[in-house]
Amino acid sequence: MLRDAVTTGTATTTATHESHAAPVQLTDRPIRTGRRVNMKPSVPFEQKRQDIRRIASRFPVVNPRVFGSVLHGDDTEGSDLDLLVDPLPGTTLFDLGGLQVALEDLLGVPVDLLTPGDLPPKFRSSVLAEALPV
Repeated sequence: MLRDAVTTGTATTTATHESHAAPVQLTDRPIRTGRRVNMKPSVPFEQKRQDIRRIASRFPVVNPRVFGSVLHGDDTEGSDLDLLVDPLPGTTLFDLGGLQVALEDLLGVPVDLLTPGDLPPKFRSSVLAEALPV
């Protein structure tokens, strides 16, 4: 077995090489497997609200809010978590996609991350009025 650890900045990269070994994780970030936890999104949302705010603060967005089925209390195991954020100037789709992936990895449920501009005009005012801070 060969094990190398390289420190670059604040991230540590570790690679393990062994025949018949499991997939190698090359970052401190969990490997995305596509597996989701079979639960209502409201469960991890309530358990990890502080973590959601902490992760969102690492991206160029402010004012994370929840809306939709989780807010109304009618989410099911097949529901996603609807979150709304206000992008700061210069925010890119890569930033928003990165935040969405980070939140899905944290929570284990699908996350629909939107900005006010993403909301259909027909529903925008009602969603903005009902959305509550994370």
